[in-house]
Amino acid sequence: MFDLSAYQKMVVREEKEINKKIGKCYADFDFQLYSSLTRNYYQNSTTNHHGAFRFWI
Repeated sequence: MFDLSAYQKMVVREEKEINKKIGKCYADFDFQLYSSLTRNYYQNSTTNHHGAFRFWI
């Protein structure tokens, strides 16, 4: 039988690696510009997908 839990752990580990790389890209990006463009997303909603970016930086 296929071991789903081992597969899920592997996927989670890969997602963390990808998030680290994405986080570095956003950190290298002009953050002043980025934050001014997305400030209203942060104020309006923490659940909206733009809000997730701030945890990567």
